[in-house]
Amino acid sequence: MDKLKTIAAEIERNGGQVAFQELDVTKQSDNDDLVMLAKEKFGRVDVTFLNAGLMPNSNFLPS
Repeated sequence: MDKLKTIAAEIERNGGQVAFQELDVTKQSDNDDLVMLAKEKFGRVDVTFLNAGLMPNSNFLPS
């Protein structure tokens, strides 16, 4: 969770908007909760990408 907070803070520092939530992608209720969070914060969901984990060399992680 600390890594998520760090990434979220960096996004906000750079002028972006962010919402995050830890979840288990194998649980439909967790996925539904994430979609609801996005709708509440941003008004809609354009895309979802549910991944069970990210590799250390993933492009999604800041260097």
